Amino acid sequence: KETPGLGAKISEESFILQFSGLDGQKITVSKEKGKDKIVAISGATISSAALTESVREAIERLFEIVGK
Repeated sequence: KETPGLGAKISEESFILQFSGLDGQKITVSKEKGKDKIVAISGATISSAALTESVREAIERLFEIVGK
């Protein structure tokens, strides 16, 4: 379970901008910044991980369609 209201923070620009410039096939969720790491929203780790996994899957599908 997430802390009420915190899961919505995954739609905020500050969270989304973390994906910019990362290797979409290697991104992971973490508590700290690092190479190809998305910093989870405190209290919303499940939402952070779910969005990160969705982005990774979308990139993989795109590569399948258009090729690497």
